Amino acid sequence: MHYEFKKAHANYNQQMKTKKIIFYLLIIAFFSSMTICLNAQTIKNTKSNVDYSEQQILNMLKSFYTDYITLNSNSDSPKTEQTKNDSILRKYCTMELLKSIGDLSIDELDYDPFLNAQYFDAEWLKTIAIKKDSNRNDLYDITIYKSGSKEKVEINLTIVIEKECYKIGCITVNKMKIGCS
Repeated sequence: MHYEFKKAHANYNQQMKTKKIIFYLLIIAFFSSMTICLNAQTIKNTKSNVDYSEQQILNMLKSFYTDYITLNSNSDSPKTEQTKNDSILRKYCTMELLKSIGDLSIDELDYDPFLNAQYFDAEWLKTIAIKKDSNRNDLYDITIYKSGSKEKVEINLTIVIEKECYKIGCITVNKMKIGCS
């Protein structure tokens, strides 16, 4: 009887430790996402009178591509990867954009629209360049040089403010506009 009590108590302690770890991870995730969601008031978009902070958007896009490429270039279990990938996409993209990507058939889109590629390489993080468009404050040009070649990938992302957070709202890749109204 005493052994069963100790075993039950040990299980309870382990469950509490796991719950504490999950709680702390959620707090860390919440506060890290808050840095992306700071309300920007510095640069005016000439088309829509919406305020955009170039540095905050650059930081958001760097974080997105770092998280996205790192996760997808490392292999875990497919189910775990998909859950993490979905979480990253929801954090950095509008639901309208994600729905637009999901609505495309494999014939229309047989590559990853954020990278214009069918595979991922962590080395791309060394070559990625993110630059604000000179004419529009909500448009950012992404350039990636693929590893071992001079092949250059160019993608344009339109940034929107959703609930005081910067998010990717539209992708233009290979002359195809995804999520653009």
